[in-house]
Amino acid sequence: MQDLYHQQYLSTFAEAGINRCRCGLEHRMLTRRVLFGRGAIDQLPALVRERLGARARLWVLSDGNTEQAAGAAVKRVLGEFPLADCLLPASPRPRTTYPLAERLAEELRQSRADLILAVGGGTVSDLGKKVSTDTGIPNWCVATAASVDAYGSGTSNMKLKGFDRTVPVTPSEVVVCDLEVLGAAPVWLFLSGLGDLLAKFLGYLDWKLAAWVTGEYFCPVAAEYSLQSARRALQAARSLQQDREEAVRTLVDALLTSSFAMQAIKGSRPAATAEHTVGHLWELSGRIRDPRYDLHGICVGAASRLVLAAYLELYKALPRLEVDIPARLEALRREPPWQETLEPSALYLKEKMLAETPPGYPDPAEVRGHLEAFARQRQPLQALAAQLLAELQPSLQALAEAGFPFSLKEYGLDEDAAFLPFPYIRYLRRRYSGFNLMHELGLEGEILRRLKASLAALWGA
Repeated sequence: MQDLYHQQYLSTFAEAGINRCRCGLEHRMLTRRVLFGRGAIDQLPALVRERLGARARLWVLSDGNTEQAAGAAVKRVLGEFPLADCLLPASPRPRTTYPLAERLAEELRQSRADLILAVGGGTVSDLGKKVSTDTGIPNWCVATAASVDAYGSGTSNMKLKGFDRTVPVTPSEVVVCDLEVLGAAPVWLFLSGLGDLLAKFLGYLDWKLAAWVTGEYFCPVAAEYSLQSARRALQAARSLQQDREEAVRTLVDALLTSSFAMQAIKGSRPAATAEHTVGHLWELSGRIRDPRYDLHGICVGAASRLVLAAYLELYKALPRLEVDIPARLEALRREPPWQETLEPSALYLKEKMLAETPPGYPDPAEVRGHLEAFARQRQPLQALAAQLLAELQPSLQALAEAGFPFSLKEYGLDEDAAFLPFPYIRYLRRRYSGFNLMHELGLEGEILRRLKASLAALWGA
């Protein structure tokens, strides 16, 4: 198999899974093998014997949908091994919740298995990794859709009380990507994968912004691989109608690359920023009527369109903006605490915001440092933003032509529900983004007003 980008990235890690990166840190990769191509599932028995021996006990986790896609085939080819399984329902769709993970961990312990095989998409993959962490039993993943970049990451996105929490977990030691299985998945799952990767343009910009303005650690290697994975995903979008198999191959390769970049730095920074905050809240709102759109990547892709609109306003304003640092610090000092201005419809987010927002935020000394650093890095920041946002705009058009649902009214969300997360993005994730910058510069109010005013036009487009 030629030109596999994820293999190029994995090759930068030594046999022991260590990469002494030019960013100055040592990265580790627990994933040591990817089975990629047609018939990849058939290679599982030999690999299990090689890694765990002929008497290995296996525990297969799937749901009603992924069982049909690949779970039954996985159990069939592994019939020589002692095998227990857990079949989650197809409907309602399973969620990555702590109670479910705890129940699965107990079932796994009772099975006395040596290996977890999670057969599914992002939810089943995340559950398998979380159960692996809780029990100490290694996990492998069999991907069933090119829908999300979770398969090789070292995090799971846990859902609770209407919001999400990203937690560190044990990555899958082996990832199986059978292109026959992945190619047979419904097209909206393919579009979900495109939407998840579309966010990497915004993620790269915000990570670099945070590095320049706040001094946050930045790995140029992981960031570049993640960004390039998004560019390759757009190649997949453009070839979908002409060559579906090649489009699936390209997209899966890109998703794996993005997931390994996250595993390398032990976090989702290369892959996610404000659009993921919004997308997660839409996904968990319970208001999306069409199950085809109630997917992580679909919500993230649609949210990316609105974040792009806000960032175009932000970076358009910067060239003519004069920043009076003492005046900005005084204006921020006069702002009431966010707890006093929280809208009733957003009260359910208060627990999440308290957990993510440092005491005393925004700290005047930190803000002064941010504004001074912004003044020094203003020109390169504007140049980077101009490049990436100009690249993202036609990418949205490419996804629309591939059938991506950007008309949010189809989702069942009303305009107020869609806009709800935007004023609170900087409180909902302890991660510096363009929304933090626009607040510190005094631009947030006007940009959010324009975004809300334009929402109706964006709604049906």
